[in-house]
Amino acid sequence: MGDRDEACERLLDNIEDAINSLERGKDECEIHDWDLFPPEEIEELIETLREMAAKLNVKMTEMDEVETDE
Repeated sequence: MGDRDEACERLLDNIEDAINSLERGKDECEIHDWDLFPPEEIEELIETLREMAAKLNVKMTEMDEVETDE
């Protein structure tokens, strides 16, 4: 696995960690009725991160296919 592959894997892991953290934070805010951020804003961030993860997965798959063809 090359440097680029490893960097992409780390980035994907970090994005997934961020999604999980935001989901837990959103749940905590809702449970305790904290009005720090509207749940819709947090959900928008989560959705953006999910889209980024999906795009990164596609790119990683494409890179794997190119490496396999070589």
